[in-house]
Amino acid sequence: MARGQVDFLVFDYLAELTMSILAAARGKNPELGYATDFVQVTMKAILRDVAAQGIRVVSNAGGVNPQACADALAALAAEQGVALKIAVVVATTRCSCRQPCATKRCASCRSAPRCRPAC
Repeated sequence: MARGQVDFLVFDYLAELTMSILAAARGKNPELGYATDFVQVTMKAILRDVAAQGIRVVSNAGGVNPQACADALAALAAEQGVALKIAVVVATTRCSCRQPCATKRCASCRSAPRCRPAC
């Protein structure tokens, strides 16, 4: 970044074990479920340079709560006085029958007591 020849920075935070840790964190606190170190350590250190140089950052640090990660990043940007465009990719939570979850029990997944609502 110091040479100014970077167009994209890509961060890969997720693995199966990481996802289970993030899911457990979100279970304890609905505002968690993302890689907090991406925001509080990595982006905090480079955010001004990224914005000044127009570098695009792509990451899967949102884990099981990508909107919370985007919200934390937006808060960090506001704290640092940096204007950012932040995009979030989300998916519908599905239950074991591979159907979108709803507040009612799925007819095809009778083994589950209730499907969880989509996040």
